[in-house]
Amino acid sequence: MSEGGQPLGEARHPIAAQLEHAPAEGASRWTKDSLLEEIQLVRTRDHILKSILARGLQRSDAEDIAQVVMLDAYRAIEEDKFDYHRELRPWLETVIWNAICDHFKTHRRFSTHLPLDTHTQHLSTGNRDPEQQILQTEMHEQMFRLIDQLPKELQSVLIAHVDGRIQKEIAASLGMTQGAIAKRLARAERLLHKLWNNYRNEIKSV
Repeated sequence: MSEGGQPLGEARHPIAAQLEHAPAEGASRWTKDSLLEEIQLVRTRDHILKSILARGLQRSDAEDIAQVVMLDAYRAIEEDKFDYHRELRPWLETVIWNAICDHFKTHRRFSTHLPLDTHTQHLSTGNRDPEQQILQTEMHEQMFRLIDQLPKELQSVLIAHVDGRIQKEIAASLGMTQGAIAKRLARAERLLHKLWNNYRNEIKSV
């Protein structure tokens, strides 16, 4: 046993340990130095990369996104854009999600793998008209906001599909059967179609 009563050799999650000694209400949870140290621990233990991989992305893409997440996190902390009263993990998950969305928008792969109607298919054909490109970007951003409304277990399958992976690869990466992946993907697409149609109807009614 250690002096603190913890069995020797038992690893403790750094964020969990931080929360066990949460500050009094109104006090800051972090200082800049402690936050930067915690970010480095999270990076060393590959928590960010594992979180991205759990969403079904290919490792090469996940590693690129993880680098972006680290840069965005450090930049936000250095520029004092982080609320020192909040928890780190939920904030990092938001940074991760935003980086994934930016990744797909940058590589223009979204509409190619998941066209929802003839309009989005038209926008994915490489139209160079500036107004069409702006509209395409807005539609991509809205689409990812809709995906973010799906249950997490459906998000991971859908994102892997958007990433261009076949069902057999998705099943292997998520430790599921190919049949289970097919069912989840079908359900995710049905729900996304419903959300998308609701969104389009709201736009038309304005």
